[in-house]
Amino acid sequence: MNSEALAAFLTLLRDAETEYVSALNTMNDTDAATQDLLHFLELQDPSPDEMVTVGERIVNIRQERRAAKDRSEVLGPVVDWIEANRAVVKSLERLLGEMRKIENKHVGRFYIPRTDALDGIRETENNE
Repeated sequence: MNSEALAAFLTLLRDAETEYVSALNTMNDTDAATQDLLHFLELQDPSPDEMVTVGERIVNIRQERRAAKDRSEVLGPVVDWIEANRAVVKSLERLLGEMRKIENKHVGRFYIPRTDALDGIRETENNE
């Protein structure tokens, strides 16, 4: 196992939180836009063309809201798990740091012999 798998999992968790908040914000924005359009219809005495335009916008806004709500419903349990297990997530982040530190230590490593046990080995291979 390498740190990339753990990093991918932690990225999934961070992305889930971000996407969840974004979906909730989209739901709030589309609710406000729907209210604006409904108030326009209620208070402005729109022409038939304006009513068609408002109707088309309502359809688009409601579809956008539905997609955001679906995302929030899927991500909600993930975010709930993250909140309930915040200490575990922090522990996994520390573990990732330790793994990366060890992996970086392995890059470019070399060995300095402590004895003369290797004397003559390289010369013998080169002479053959």
